[in-house]
Amino acid sequence: MARSLTGPRKATGSGSVSKATKLVDAPRRSRWPAMPWLIRVCFGIVVVMVLVALAAPLIAPHDPVSQTLTARLQGTALHADGSSEYLLGTDQLGRDVLSRVIYGAQVSLGIGLFGMVVGLILGSTLGIIAGFTRGFFDDVVMFLVDVQLALPFIIMALAAIAIFGPSLPVLLAIVGIAGWEGFARVSRGMVLSTKENAYVEAARALGASRARIIVKHLVPNITAPLIVLATLNLTSIILLESTLSFLGIGVQPPMASWGRMISEGREYLNTAWWLAVVPGAAIMLITMSINLIGDWLRDALDPTLRGR
Repeated sequence: MARSLTGPRKATGSGSVSKATKLVDAPRRSRWPAMPWLIRVCFGIVVVMVLVALAAPLIAPHDPVSQTLTARLQGTALHADGSSEYLLGTDQLGRDVLSRVIYGAQVSLGIGLFGMVVGLILGSTLGIIAGFTRGFFDDVVMFLVDVQLALPFIIMALAAIAIFGPSLPVLLAIVGIAGWEGFARVSRGMVLSTKENAYVEAARALGASRARIIVKHLVPNITAPLIVLATLNLTSIILLESTLSFLGIGVQPPMASWGRMISEGREYLNTAWWLAVVPGAAIMLITMSINLIGDWLRDALDPTLRGR
């Protein structure tokens, strides 16, 4: 009789342990949502374009600035007058469109990444310091944020280029300050709500310095929204560079830029549509992919939506 009672007790104990293990493991599996197939495709597009931009000198079939007037406005490989030498045809100066699109990815993505990093560092630093210290510095930073939000940035960019002239350093300075106010506002708001928490007060009571509190306690808690904002800001800077290049005041010849390629190809839409459609499709793919990734990251990093 004792043996029969012992067996079920052991079985019940092992079952309760397994159930407890499942209950503990369940939240861990739901902390990060499954990635939809569309987001996987977007990640693939971004990775491919980044690799193409990095390996542009190795994979480009022709020199992007080399002109062959005898082969001008040649069709793509699918056209009757096309050839395998120029897969995406040639432009009005006989330059290979595929090579220019590849080098245009290097220019557009490089400038976009530079502007995003500078805006992230500048805006988040000013926002964190302003939210933590308050006072006069906070007033100055928020005044500058309101000024930039009140004025259309494209008008400010045109004014700066009119004063200093169109050049690559001027363009890099413009994209560097584009969007910093968004990072400043988000980081300042997050710091204002985070610095009143109990663990921050405990660190301050233990004698931790301001720098240690900011680096150890505040920055890790505002990283997620800044990452999402950075992805969205990257597309804005790519579109800004393309717009300025389209207007002829951005990237200057002989450098290849998607926006300038669209500007040069708009006059040949009836006879050589690929000159504007191919770089336009590249801009659409990269911006749409980054935006969808940013939307997914916003939901994935939001603790209130985990486990849905």
